[in-house]
Amino acid sequence: MPVRKRNNKRRTADGLDDWEWTFSMGWPLTGDLWGIVELDDNGQPPRDVAQAAWRRFGAEFMAEFEAEHPNGTDSVPWAVEQFGDLR
Repeated sequence: MPVRKRNNKRRTADGLDDWEWTFSMGWPLTGDLWGIVELDDNGQPPRDVAQAAWRRFGAEFMAEFEAEHPNGTDSVPWAVEQFGDLR
């Protein structure tokens, strides 16, 4: 019997992929959040929605961020500055 393909849970709507730019920069630069959350006139998600997403995906985001910057970096992700480090 053929192996059934599993859906990548990160690729579902309202997943980490959708929030990565916002966590990094403070706004959804790529438009990934359009249609997922209500954006303000500046194109930013509501703070409480962003904070809830950070609590949900922040640890995974930071693990990927640290893997991409194994020697550290001078930049601090926006979400860490706004909501704190989840570690």
